[in-house]
Amino acid sequence: MAYRYHHLADFEPGLSVGDVVTCGQVIGTIGGTPNPNVPHLHFEARRGGPIGAAIDPFPLLPLPLPGVAVT
Repeated sequence: MAYRYHHLADFEPGLSVGDVVTCGQVIGTIGGTPNPNVPHLHFEARRGGPIGAAIDPFPLLPLPLPGVAVT
């Protein structure tokens, strides 16, 4: 299983593309590409690695998360 995050403004210091992260670790700050006035995060779960088949991540998440709006 691989998880992909897009539209980050910046990585946390010391992290770069391809690094392994752990649950709860801060990975970066939210960005707004292509529209900087609309901050958002694109999150994907992929079976079979980073270029594997995309799957619905909701069943994998312990929802609801306090303070997080799911839209």
